[in-house]
Amino acid sequence: MEAQSWKKGGCLTAIPDALPREWESRKAYIQAPWSKPPKVHIEEREQAKNTHDSIERQFRAPVRLYTDGSGYQGGIGAAVYPTYPSVQNESRLCNMGSDDDATVYAAELRAIEMALEVIQYQFTSNDDWRERLAERGAVIFTDNQAALKAIQNPKMPSGQVYLEGSLRLLDWCSKSKIQVELRWIPAHEGIPGNEHVDMLAKSAATTTDTSNYHNRSTRLAAAASKWIKHESMIAWEKSWSKGGRIARRTRRLVEAPNKTNLAHHWAR
Repeated sequence: MEAQSWKKGGCLTAIPDALPREWESRKAYIQAPWSKPPKVHIEEREQAKNTHDSIERQFRAPVRLYTDGSGYQGGIGAAVYPTYPSVQNESRLCNMGSDDDATVYAAELRAIEMALEVIQYQFTSNDDWRERLAERGAVIFTDNQAALKAIQNPKMPSGQVYLEGSLRLLDWCSKSKIQVELRWIPAHEGIPGNEHVDMLAKSAATTTDTSNYHNRSTRLAAAASKWIKHESMIAWEKSWSKGGRIARRTRRLVEAPNKTNLAHHWAR
């Protein structure tokens, strides 16, 4: 009950001022059961590509936004690439820290959230965008099925903060009469928008521009757990290699410490 005493949000809410940087909090529910489900489409690989090409060929095509999350050279980045004829594209990049802080899955969700932020911003500040969004809507393309399934059926994953943000913005779009679809497209199929946003996400993962206000530095539990396991293994290996005479006999039986060794020991 101690967790409840410092925050009504419960034990999944980060303790105030107890950590050197922002730590993720998770909620049991982030969407009302009666909420209208978002329009998410996950088709077979070939059909998904054909649908994408068909949408692009439409005379009165909707606004298309491509999203991607990437883990590259030890960093995690997210990006959105909007395509809109006759108007300057507004790509957005987000550096989410190192892979000790975030995950690619969370970056995929953050990229979708950024795409919805672009829609909201342009709808409220750009007459051309407002007219097209109101008449034709928008389609967000991503090559990550896990992120789309999370939006379809939101639960409590690590990275929920970006999922919650996406759902909140989708609700705003619905209230603003903007039809938004989220569609899966296959990666590495030569789709220009998808290939371009992939490069942008890699660039976001390695950027050193700390002034980018799209950056998010929430530390995720999944990434922290991975880091702890990695550091524990390093400490274990050091202890193993520095063992004295007593450890010699064990090293004759087992070459190096790993989970398999523990499982074999516990099975006895």
